[in-house]
Amino acid sequence: CLLDFAPQGLPDWLESWKIDMVNFQSIISHFIETAITRYTGSIRTWTLVSAMNTGGVFGLNEETRLTLTARAIEIARQTDDSIQCYIRVEQPWGDYLSKGQHQLSPMQFVDAIDRLGVGLSGIDLELRIGYYPNGSHHHDLLDISKLIDKWSVLNLPLHLTLAFPSDDSDLDEKNPSMSKVQASQWKTGWSEAAQAEWVDLYLPLLLAKPSVTGVYWSRFRDQDARRFPYSGLINSQGQAKPALNTIMKYHRQYWRT
Repeated sequence: CLLDFAPQGLPDWLESWKIDMVNFQSIISHFIETAITRYTGSIRTWTLVSAMNTGGVFGLNEETRLTLTARAIEIARQTDDSIQCYIRVEQPWGDYLSKGQHQLSPMQFVDAIDRLGVGLSGIDLELRIGYYPNGSHHHDLLDISKLIDKWSVLNLPLHLTLAFPSDDSDLDEKNPSMSKVQASQWKTGWSEAAQAEWVDLYLPLLLAKPSVTGVYWSRFRDQDARRFPYSGLINSQGQAKPALNTIMKYHRQYWRT
């Protein structure tokens, strides 16, 4: 993802430019153009912006985030009109709306961007189960099925980015952008076995949805999963978790080579 509008998602030095939105947009546009130009022909699908619906970075309001997101897609299209441009939606159930700080629901935000006609190719929904404040509560199969069907109404291809905790131990480091693991809502508690069980139960449903064209795991290794602790498929000792084997099982089943 090129732009992250979550807290601490953009470099600190950029904050001083937020009072000058013309130059702020110019800096972001130049960055997007440079990145896409560098990988022209190598990367065909880009997730350009994440957390634009929830925000938090530099106190940017909804209107500004909507404008910046639309501009990011425009610049990407102007740079290479053959690429696929996705945006990543945080908390697609709209958990954050309970804080009363947003006017637009997740779907309203994305629909507004799509209606601008800037060339949005698809939507990446974050299903970060068991995390707060930037994730979602555990939802059963019916809830997730309904969520995907609801987003399918926009007639845009859906990608799903998954995260599920394999532990709930407290970490010593103090990182304000890091989510916390919620009290266990899974029948056996958070564990590596529970992570694999969740994948085994939910992945077939996600793969069966016609509107879903891609399913991704958030972070491969725990040491890289700083924002969503213990969500990796490789633990801190470098050992594969059972969930990785479960994913590979479905990979062999659905994508035989």
